[in-house]
Amino acid sequence: MKQYRNETLAVRFGDSVNQKALYSQDVVTPIHLSTTNYWKQIDQPGPYEYIRSQNPTRNALEQQLAALEHANYAFAFASGQAAETAVLLAVLKSGNHIIGYDDLYGGTKRLINSVFNNFGIEADYVDVTKEAELVKRIRPNTKIIWLESPTNPLMKLADIEFISKIAKKHNILVVVDNTFLTPYLQNLSI
Repeated sequence: MKQYRNETLAVRFGDSVNQKALYSQDVVTPIHLSTTNYWKQIDQPGPYEYIRSQNPTRNALEQQLAALEHANYAFAFASGQAAETAVLLAVLKSGNHIIGYDDLYGGTKRLINSVFNNFGIEADYVDVTKEAELVKRIRPNTKIIWLESPTNPLMKLADIEFISKIAKKHNILVVVDNTFLTPYLQNLSI
């Protein structure tokens, strides 16, 4: 992909003109409200089958977010809790451990403590701005360091780059919940 400025990525990347599989040639991606799509034959769906599996509007959003994050892929969900659940289900198994920022959104803590705890997932919440405290909580079974920056509700900041270096040394995945900043502003702050 060519190097574009974020302003260009935000406006143009993922639009209908850039979606080869899209059946329209709209300059601006319309909101597609259809739940089902036409199939030429019963066993040969087109590029879009059903709204829950893929949708031109969501596809455009995902392409745009991936471009803004300088990533290959992005996935859009109906809610933040759905996205969090998908990440946790994809990465964790019973006996794993999570380190979370001590000021995570309450819904995130409830999801981890009330749902994933039932599956043998343990969590500690620490002030990740204190390196010694963060390193002290790392265990052999720690799989994720879960951050928000800024946090919700206290707007505390985490040094994502620094924490990522610590995590990489221990082969731990860093997850950043971006509630307040767009990809544009979050990447400017790194």
